[in-house]
Amino acid sequence: SSDVCSSDLAFGVKIVQQLREGRTVVVGDLMAADLSDEQRTRETAREVDTRAILVVPFVREGQVRSIVYLNAREPRTWHADDVAFMEELAERTRLVIERDRAERQLRELNAMLETRVEARTAELRATQDALLQSQKMEAVGQLAAGLAHDFNNLLGAVTGAFELIGRKAENPERVRRSEEHTSEL
Repeated sequence: SSDVCSSDLAFGVKIVQQLREGRTVVVGDLMAADLSDEQRTRETAREVDTRAILVVPFVREGQVRSIVYLNAREPRTWHADDVAFMEELAERTRLVIERDRAERQLRELNAMLETRVEARTAELRATQDALLQSQKMEAVGQLAAGLAHDFNNLLGAVTGAFELIGRKAENPERVRRSEEHTSEL
């Protein structure tokens, strides 16, 4: 943002300086006051048919951001209550503008945080899904290992029985007794 007064010196250098310093400008007669004795200031006053002004600046971060401006076509004496009213109006307006700015920044921050939370949640879900898949694979592996172990045990018994049959093939009665003994286990 640029300084409101920098691009428009229609008020004149003296008045603009007062505004930049954050001071309220009160001029009862632009054609007679020392503060408004610059040629450009008086030309502007004639162009806009203004003789008296009351200007309250909004200064933020060292720059005039806006003004509250009251003018009269005829010279006039601005009373203290006129100035106090305009300064109060300007302060309330400034507070509304600042609150709006703060609320906008809060909404932007909220949106950024929501985006970050969504991204982090997606990362956590992906990690959780990967962990769950890993646990499933581990369970399948353990199940397969258990089945293989049990199968090996059975296979060992069958292989042992064939070996026994092979060694005792000449004595069928002995093979039968071994078979009966094994089936009782």
